[in-house]
Amino acid sequence: MNITTGEKDSIKIRPTDEGYVRIHKALQRRSLTSCGYLYYYEGEKHKLINEIKAHIKTDYLALENAESRDRITQIKNHITKNKRYLEILEKI
Repeated sequence: MNITTGEKDSIKIRPTDEGYVRIHKALQRRSLTSCGYLYYYEGEKHKLINEIKAHIKTDYLALENAESRDRITQIKNHITKNKRYLEILEKI
């Protein structure tokens, strides 16, 4: 799904395709996005939503213990970004 437009598209990718490694990492949840897209398997959108909610929760916990101003800003940016992803996913 394209993050900026919210458009959903179904793709099939082979190990020989360009970008396979990046997409595979996103599907294995090593990263939430890849090249501006959220990737998840058909029928597993709820799992991604739950993971993003868990990320937000842990970020709030980390925010309570953050000491440096830079770290606080970084955590707040993560929370904002993850909330945006969650909002997009819940729309579709």
